[in-house]
Amino acid sequence: MIRIIAIAGLLFCVTHTSSFAQETIDEQFQEFYDNNTSSWQEYKLIKRPLLKQFWDVVSDTVKVKNDEIVKLKGEIKELDKQISVLKGQLSKTEKELTESNAVNQSILFLGIEMNKVSYNIMVWLIILGLVIAVLIIYFMYIRSNKVTTDSRKLHSQIEEELRDHKEKAREAQMKLKRELQTALNTIHENRLNH
Repeated sequence: MIRIIAIAGLLFCVTHTSSFAQETIDEQFQEFYDNNTSSWQEYKLIKRPLLKQFWDVVSDTVKVKNDEIVKLKGEIKELDKQISVLKGQLSKTEKELTESNAVNQSILFLGIEMNKVSYNIMVWLIILGLVIAVLIIYFMYIRSNKVTTDSRKLHSQIEEELRDHKEKAREAQMKLKRELQTALNTIHENRLNH
């Protein structure tokens, strides 16, 4: 008989515990207060075994919650450790990134390490200087070529004029020689005739 009562009490406790476990403590207390209490004058009467069962359920719930709190605190500590490790890795990565950016922003030119912006400015200044030098040389060539062409034309004109002058001088000389010869012939004939 005692065993049957104990089994019935255990079943009652298990069914109440499982139903209590699904409710909040406030809901469980309200249900316990409403269903398991009786009033006498202004007092509420509760049977001790029922109060003990309720307290066991509350204790189990508090224990479960405390275990969850301990577990969550452990997880928080573990996450804090992971965050610290990740912060260290992030700091290391940021340092490496800064160093990498510094290396990427500089270039070695003629044995001198220069900032890429300075290098680009210097290269473009050199290119601009070379373009200006090429343009100056080109315009000097054009001018020299024009002077040479003009000089050749002038030389051709002078040679033509010299040839014309020589031809005229030769013709004039031949004319003078003829006149001289005519004069000499005339003189010579005059001498012979006298």
